[in-house]
Amino acid sequence: MRKYNPKYELHPTPNNPLVMLVTQIEELIKDKSDDLAISALISAALRLETHLCDGNERVAAKALALALEGIARINDN
Repeated sequence: MRKYNPKYELHPTPNNPLVMLVTQIEELIKDKSDDLAISALISAALRLETHLCDGNERVAAKALALALEGIARINDN
């Protein structure tokens, strides 16, 4: 998440690897309750960030929180 940059591609094409991954994730969670879906997404993001932080969950959680705050600020504008 610390490498997340929403400005990479304004209108990504369907064959963009990120779009393909997001589409797969959307298919997996589409029939789940909102609470379960968001929990699964946050859990997956935290696992990935923990891996990037050499297993340090505290550092990973802080990095994930900062990334989510950045996304929220972008979406508020």
